[in-house]
Parts: sequence; C-alpha cells; structure tokens
Amino acid sequence: MRWWSTKVRQTGRHLSGRVSPAERAELAAWLDDERQLALFDSMHRADQRHGLDVMGALRDTAADDRELLLAALLHDCSKGPTVRLPH
Repeated sequence: MRWWSTKVRQTGRHLSGRVSPAERAELAAWLDDERQLALFDSMHRADQRHGLDVMGALRDTAADDRELLLAALLHDCSKGPTVRLPH
C-alpha cells in the first residue's frame, strides 16, 4: 500500500508542478549565466518545481554554498526530454 500511495503522490506532483513568474525572475537574477537558465528551462516543469523545492529545503537549513544550491536546482537536468511520467 505504501508503494501505491507514494506513486499517487508523485504523479500528482508531476501533473501539478508549477514555477511562478516571481520564482522564474529570481532564478534569472541568481543563476550565473544564460546557459544555466537555458538548462533549467529545458527541464520538465515538474522537475523544475522539484529542483526549486530541494534548493528551498537546503536554504531553510541555512545552506548558502552556491555550488550546492545549483546542484540541488539542476540535479534532474540529465533526464532529458525523453524521460517522462511513465518512467
């Protein structure tokens, strides 16, 4: 039962993941260059949301290492455009 509840929750998050215009504007100012922003933009919206959530969780613990936060934000970028919900 736990496996199914996890999958249902993940599916809901995948389908409802959003990035607000304010979050997008903050990222544009925070990232080092256009290539990083383009990499973020190439990710599925749910992966973008997840990256922002992971980065936010680290910031909540007072983490301020720029490379750590960048890794948290972009850790799913290697999935590429072909890895989607069924995977």
